[in-house]
Amino acid sequence: MKKSFTFILDCMEMKIAAKNDIDADTLLPRNFNEKIKVLDHKISGYFNSLSQDYETNIKTMNDEELHIVLDIMKIIGNDENQFLQMVKMFMQKKVSCGIPNDSTTNIWIYSDMTRKLNAHLATMVDEIDREEDLSFFKRLSQLNEHINAKIFNNCSEKLEKHVQSLVTKIKDKSEWKNAYCEQINLCYNCFTSMQKNGVLSNIVKNHVEMIEDIVNKRIEQLEKEASSNLNADKIMPVLIAIKLISVYIFSFKEIINKRIDQLLSAYKREHKGINIPALALKLEKDPDRIGEMIVAEHNAFKGYNVSLFNVKTQSHGIDYILKRMEAKGDKVDASKLEKKYEEFNSLCRKL
Repeated sequence: MKKSFTFILDCMEMKIAAKNDIDADTLLPRNFNEKIKVLDHKISGYFNSLSQDYETNIKTMNDEELHIVLDIMKIIGNDENQFLQMVKMFMQKKVSCGIPNDSTTNIWIYSDMTRKLNAHLATMVDEIDREEDLSFFKRLSQLNEHINAKIFNNCSEKLEKHVQSLVTKIKDKSEWKNAYCEQINLCYNCFTSMQKNGVLSNIVKNHVEMIEDIVNKRIEQLEKEASSNLNADKIMPVLIAIKLISVYIFSFKEIINKRIDQLLSAYKREHKGINIPALALKLEKDPDRIGEMIVAEHNAFKGYNVSLFNVKTQSHGIDYILKRMEAKGDKVDASKLEKKYEEFNSLCRKL
């Protein structure tokens, strides 16, 4: 491509430099002017499509596609890039050759795009309380090479204030609302993503630790409440409250689930395992179904779940099974299967 572009520029230069007694068109490729117009249209169209892609991806907050556009522009639209210099020379020589400038598109360079991006992000920082903006900033931290560090600095400060405001709201409250947990999760994800991608690593490290400390203290507070009196009525709301945090502050799920397992183990030791079914039944009555999640996901209830499964399975007779049995290919011979089952069942009862 470079050689071809250089040849075109040389031809255009020759046409410009030709004296009046020399017909440059006879020395140039056939339909040279028309071919230059076509090339001009393609170049303008390409840069214009990148501009449109940028606008679309900013509007839809599509960070992956935005990343692609920025990376392309950094290569072809960089002032230091030879390709862009050749494009600019082409545009100048085209007019000098007497070829009308039909294109309505200006060549949008990389610095223009990043300037516009940073201006847009600066505006977004002022509205960062919105969840979609928080999530977008988290993903944009992967584009830190294209974004002014000051933007992320302002973003970090705004997020910190947001977290501090949340801390003030939830401090000493006996219950954390789901919305608070979701906002903490978003802030935490933003900070950790910025840290992972080398954006203000030293600054956001403190913010990450602050959120971790807040969550850990909340878990410890709830554990202390339950440990003081390990009975089903006391431990049930604590388990639900802790599990709720793991659901909405997903980054802490693994750690919190281990803490729940430890609490359930303490309860099991206290009651020698005999009260686990009773606790499971209470949890399963939770209207928000968080209790069901605890029973389904934690090993302390494994025996209860197996027993429940066996009871439900045994409650279905052979007729129930045969009516709902489906098979690919040949039709199921229900009467034959029923006969085989009766023979098997009769033999088992004799053992």
